[in-house]
Amino acid sequence: MENPAQPCKRSWKNLLIKREFQIKVALLITLALLTLVVVFLFQTFMSLNYILQYGISVDTASRTRLFQMVFGLVYAFFIFLFSIYLSHKIAGPLYRLEKDVKALAQDGDLTRVFRLRKRDEMQEMVEALNVLVNGFREKLVESSRVREHELENIREVAQEIAEGSKEKEQRLRRLEEITERLRKIDETYFRIQ
Repeated sequence: MENPAQPCKRSWKNLLIKREFQIKVALLITLALLTLVVVFLFQTFMSLNYILQYGISVDTASRTRLFQMVFGLVYAFFIFLFSIYLSHKIAGPLYRLEKDVKALAQDGDLTRVFRLRKRDEMQEMVEALNVLVNGFREKLVESSRVREHELENIREVAQEIAEGSKEKEQRLRRLEEITERLRKIDETYFRIQ
């Protein structure tokens, strides 16, 4: 099984990781640039119209316009490919973080370290997630230590009860105090509700 925290190699095969998101971004960018191309073509058409009014041949003007339209379509296609690549710079890290967070939720491994490729976007998000996981790990370690200490206190009281060395009321009061401290451990370290 692949370790989701390991950085993966960049490849053209996995360029569309978050397909819907990337296509949407690519289409929006392409639409915006196509608008520029249309404006460019309109301006060219107006220029050609001007040229035709002053005696330039129709054949030359038509070929010029056709060339500009083909150039505009090729230009739009390359813009579309480039926008997919740009969206990959966002969608790739998001996909990786989504996989890692789901794996963390499933296996509960708080020693996990989130990583992205050096030049990927969202490095700050990865650092924040690592701080979050480290904080959880530290709080769990501390709460386990406190819980273990209180369990040792319970063992001592149980031993005292077995030996009958203290009065019943003192032992019960001590058990209530320990129980209350155990109840407060989760409140001290985590907010659950």
